[in-house]
Amino acid sequence: HHEFTKLSNGHYMIAGAEIVKRAIPGGVWQNYFAEGDKSVTKGNDGNYYKEFTCGTLIEYNAAGKVEWSWRTSEHMSDDGFFWNKAGLTTPYDGNPYLNGFDVDDVNHVIYVSYKNINRILKIAYPSGEVLNTYGDRGNSDRHFSQFYGQHSCRLNKRTGELYVYNNNHSNFLPISDVQFDANGYLISHVVKYKQPPGKNNDLIKNWDVGIRLTDDKNAQQISIRGGSVSILDDDCVLINAGTLNLLIIIDKQKQKIWEAVPYTTEDNRRAPLLPYRCSYINRKEIETWLLAHADSFAKK
Repeated sequence: HHEFTKLSNGHYMIAGAEIVKRAIPGGVWQNYFAEGDKSVTKGNDGNYYKEFTCGTLIEYNAAGKVEWSWRTSEHMSDDGFFWNKAGLTTPYDGNPYLNGFDVDDVNHVIYVSYKNINRILKIAYPSGEVLNTYGDRGNSDRHFSQFYGQHSCRLNKRTGELYVYNNNHSNFLPISDVQFDANGYLISHVVKYKQPPGKNNDLIKNWDVGIRLTDDKNAQQISIRGGSVSILDDDCVLINAGTLNLLIIIDKQKQKIWEAVPYTTEDNRRAPLLPYRCSYINRKEIETWLLAHADSFAKK
């Protein structure tokens, strides 16, 4: 789900998921979850457990054999699973399943994004060690983050900068002052970050493009799910703005150079497509594909 990519070694990596049960800290489930939550159960050992859908990474070779894997449940502490419901708008019932990743083949690093907990992990490949945590680090008293509900992260391999599509929306947290831009708008963003050296250091914002549809500050202008960012060959950026139903390309000077509004058909009527992601294919890749399938076209 969410991500599938071909690696430089000819293998394939995908985002997977697994169901795990996690012991609730202190056994007081009422601190975290709503009454009647059926995923909370009491074990034979007397402890309470919560069921989660956790993200995994799986690398397959060309024959379909698993060559490597990584499990969130083995590397994430309780702060990625349990949020004290005091101070939340609704009890946290999300899951630390990953909604995106990007592989840096040169430096042997993978960036793993978790929308529900506003967090990106930088992990070493193949050891799986967590090298850094960006965004919300799990402070149960104040869930401060540089991004909220991010749905895509991409490394610019030419510059080493990390690009993030920031929906700027959380299903569980009240709106924070840091979510408004300098002009007072609550909007989704594409952000380019410089990565600091060392561990547990915040990303350094280099560049930010807000996706503002109107000058009305009271208008709904944030995407609540989906969205993606792709870095093109000339360092322009292809953006899928999630539930804002907008595809745009911006150049390095933050200028919009292309825009499309995708639609589909439902019950014989035109309806917004609300694309989950979008990808691009360059001319060389198209030509390679056409040449590889030339015989099948000729037969038709």
